Amino acid sequence: MVADLIDQVKTREGGGVTKDGLFSIKSAYKLLSKLEEEGQSARASSSRSRPWESIPDAVWNRVWSIQTLPKIKAFLWRVCNEAIASGVGLRHRNVNIDPICVRCGVHKETRDHILLGCSFARSVWFGSSLQFSPSDNPSLIDWIRSWEVWFRQDKRLAREALSKAAFICWYLWRARNELSLKGIIWTSSEVLQLAEKAYLEFSALIKDSDKGGLGIIFRDHTGRCLKARSIPHILGSIIQGELLAIRHALNLAIDLGVDNLLVQSDCKDAILFMEEKKSPDWEVEGLVANVVRLKSSFVSISFSFVSKAMNNVSDALARKALSLEYLTDWPNSIRWFQELCDSEVSGCTHPLPQ
Repeated sequence: MVADLIDQVKTREGGGVTKDGLFSIKSAYKLLSKLEEEGQSARASSSRSRPWESIPDAVWNRVWSIQTLPKIKAFLWRVCNEAIASGVGLRHRNVNIDPICVRCGVHKETRDHILLGCSFARSVWFGSSLQFSPSDNPSLIDWIRSWEVWFRQDKRLAREALSKAAFICWYLWRARNELSLKGIIWTSSEVLQLAEKAYLEFSALIKDSDKGGLGIIFRDHTGRCLKARSIPHILGSIIQGELLAIRHALNLAIDLGVDNLLVQSDCKDAILFMEEKKSPDWEVEGLVANVVRLKSSFVSISFSFVSKAMNNVSDALARKALSLEYLTDWPNSIRWFQELCDSEVSGCTHPLPQ
C-alpha cells in the first residue's frame, strides 16, 4: 500500500518535491491529500447520476397514466429505475448471490429478463390475449416507448392492452418471487389466469365508477377561442354527461350574452334529443326537457353532430376534469391547449356568423 502511494506521488509532475527540487514528507502528504480530494469529487459526481435521468419523460408519463392499480404503477416505476431485487440488481448492491435466473438457469436475471426475455416470460406473453412476442434482446424501456405508436392508432384499444400488460408484468414478478423465495412453481397458465382475473376485476371497478368530467369550448365565427372549461362531475351514464355538457354550455352562452349559437356534439342521440326527433329514456327525460326549454333563450340556435376526431379539444378538456376538484377555465396561453386548438377544425360550441 505504501509503495502504491509512493508510485502515485512519483507519477505526478513535481509530486512530493519542493521548490528546491528536494523530496519532503510534507510536500508528499499535501499531494496525497489532493489526490484523495480529487477521488472523492469524482465519486460524488458519479453518484449523482441516477438511472432515471437517462429515461425519456414520455416513458414516465406513460407509466403513470396506465390504467392499473397504484401498487402496479409503483412497481413499474421501480422496474424502470432498476430498483427491484433482481439477481443482477442485488449483486450491484454487493449482495453475494448467484445472479443467474432461477427459472431458466441460463441468463443473468435482469429486469428485462424477468419480464420479457426469459423463456417463461415469453411463453406467458405469447399465451396472453395480446399475443406479444418480445425481441431477441428485449428492453422494457424501449417496449414502453413503442406503445406511443399504438396510442396514435387507437387510444381505447391501446389503453386496454397496456392495462392488461401491466397486470401480466406484476404477476410475472410475483411468480418469480414465489419461486425464488418459497420454491413454489407457477405455470404460465396460472400467471395468465391470475393476471386476467385481476384485470377484469379492476376494469369492472373502473366501469362502475361514477366520477366523470365535462369539457366545453366556445369559439367565435372566426374560430377564435372565447372560453375553455373543464368541469368535474358525478355521472350516471355517458349520455347524461353529454346532456349535462350541453346544458352547461347553453347556460354559459346566456351568461356571455350570446344570441346566435351552434352547438356541436359527438353524441348523435344527444343531438336528436335536442332537435326533438327522438324520445329520451326516462333516466334523462327531465334533463332533456330542461335543455330544450333553454333553447327559447336564443335568437337562433342549432345543433350539429361531429365526429370524435373533430371534437378533440372538448374531449381533452373532459379528461382534464377527471383530475380536478373544481370547475376550471383554461387560459389560451397553455401550450397543450394551443396545440389542440390549432389541430382542430371546429370546436364544441361557437356562435353563428353575425
